[in-house]
Amino acid sequence: MEKGYRKAFWISVAAFAVVSALAGAGWMHGLDLWALHTVQRPASSALDLLSEIISLAGNIFLTAGLTAALAAGLYIRGRRSLALRFLVALAAITVVELALKLFLPVPPLPLEHLRAVGDEFIFTFPNPYPSGHMMRTVFLAGAVALLWPGKEVLLGLGTLLAAMAATRVYLGVHWASDVAGGALLAIAALAWAFGTQRRARDKKRVT
Repeated sequence: MEKGYRKAFWISVAAFAVVSALAGAGWMHGLDLWALHTVQRPASSALDLLSEIISLAGNIFLTAGLTAALAAGLYIRGRRSLALRFLVALAAITVVELALKLFLPVPPLPLEHLRAVGDEFIFTFPNPYPSGHMMRTVFLAGAVALLWPGKEVLLGLGTLLAAMAATRVYLGVHWASDVAGGALLAIAALAWAFGTQRRARDKKRVT
């Protein structure tokens, strides 16, 4: 693994472990409540609709399709090892996400704060940590940014990620710590998938 990616991987893994431990112990609850009340303060039906639309970007079916398409594109272009690692990385963090949602004792948000009416409950779990929407969005957006870097791309993706983070809390389906955990998990996966020497050899084979 390349030095910069290795550093990013271990930092994000350590940060994810710390956030997970704090959230599981209930030590993030005060900060989470403050963030929830702050984000929901300007609540309105228009913001509800906008937040639901933004949340579609992290929908499991859409992100699964986009992930498969991106991996297929990498494979066709000759970057086969990266395509495989990309899929393995997403599969691995999905397993971690599901395990934590089943076993990490983070209480769901109070129902009186729920503003989501869309597909939030197709799959239900006893615990909300980490946010799968945020995890998948960061993973895909980060992959796009690494593959096609540019100011316009980074600005657009950064705006999307900020909006996704805010709307998951605004809709009352995730705590801010859930969002942070999902983002950190995705960053670790990206660093592992892209931080290999094979990436350089794949690139030479394409160009």
